[in-house]
Amino acid sequence: MKVERMNTYAVAVYYRFDDTYLKRYDGLVGMLASYAEVWMEAPSMFLLRTDEKLATVENKIRKAGFQPETDILIVIDVTGREARYAGHIEHKDRLEKILPAQKATEHPEYPFLQNGGKWATGEWETRIDRQDAAAGDMPRRHGFSVAVHPQFGFKNFGRPFDPRQ
Repeated sequence: MKVERMNTYAVAVYYRFDDTYLKRYDGLVGMLASYAEVWMEAPSMFLLRTDEKLATVENKIRKAGFQPETDILIVIDVTGREARYAGHIEHKDRLEKILPAQKATEHPEYPFLQNGGKWATGEWETRIDRQDAAAGDMPRRHGFSVAVHPQFGFKNFGRPFDPRQ
């Protein structure tokens, strides 16, 4: 009898706050809540255990409302063997240095990648080194703003916009 190895993944997301934020975020939470073993107490960090491959989990998250032009997605196998990231990542070089097992993942169906395979990262305007900027001193860039956080909780915790209800 072959026993499938369970994988534990950490999922970090940043969704740009716009008119579709709550719908997209609730789609993400609903998709993650479908896993039998999931921790969903923090608003942008999730842990789940599954027999699925990391790429499968990442693709499900993409289909749950992820917008690569503005959002950030990182899925990490907590053993450190594999990590994938996608989206609007301003300091990609730092991320790659910290996560040596990482792999950038972008799919051809996203139109901004038709631009010679270039990433839509911080090239739109001058970057500010976040380590040198005073607290509260950084301007809003690329339309990002602080998101209003809906209610969060453990799996099966009732939420005002719970897509499972």
